Amino acid sequence: MAGSGENHRNPSATEVAEYFSDSAITVTVQRDAPRSEQQTLSNQQAIREALEDAVDEYSVIVNPREPKGVLVAVRIPLNMAGATSEQLDQLLPALIADKSAAIAWHDGPLSGKDDVYGGAQIEVRNSDQKKCTTGFAVTTGKVTGLVTAGHCSDVDLDYRAPDGDKYEMTFVEGRDDDSGDFAWYTTDEVEDNRIYTDVDELREITSRVDNFDEMHVGWVVCKYGRKTFHTCDTIYSLDKTTTRY
Repeated sequence: MAGSGENHRNPSATEVAEYFSDSAITVTVQRDAPRSEQQTLSNQQAIREALEDAVDEYSVIVNPREPKGVLVAVRIPLNMAGATSEQLDQLLPALIADKSAAIAWHDGPLSGKDDVYGGAQIEVRNSDQKKCTTGFAVTTGKVTGLVTAGHCSDVDLDYRAPDGDKYEMTFVEGRDDDSGDFAWYTTDEVEDNRIYTDVDELREITSRVDNFDEMHVGWVVCKYGRKTFHTCDTIYSLDKTTTRY
């Protein structure tokens, strides 16, 4: 208790796991994480604010397992072509080197024909009225793609990159009925296993739920959509084919 004069210590991973052992919600204790997710997100925000006035194009990738939690990619200015990494680093505020795990310099667009991601905007071809959001990268055999909502599927869609470029998406399969609302598409690009968690912020995917046995009623699920933005809700029922929340 505050003011009691007692000495306090942080609980061990075992004690944390035991505390949640009777909960209906599965809790995974990360023993080797170098910092909390809140610290990582705080670093991310500070980095974004510092970069706004320092460079023209950048991306911030959150990965709590990295030593400092945040990776920074920056496009090399046209007037600095041929400069060394040491010379380029002089363009950045000192705070960036202090808070970022790594700084990668690129001589081309950060969002282009090399990668497509989850959390990006997709739209019906030749129409800007209907918009949806890509989900996770998926693979079956040697075919890769991106998941989206079933009610957005079975039509010609384009992936819109943050820099405005559009890439064609090809429908593979999906459904939109009482048993589910999902579909997946392939592209001619590289479907990278990262997701946008905001307009221009990419995040590494560091864990996954493999089956329904690992999910529980009462879990709070959050998502980011290009049309609906950030929302959270609670899983209230589970069945073998879909999760409703």
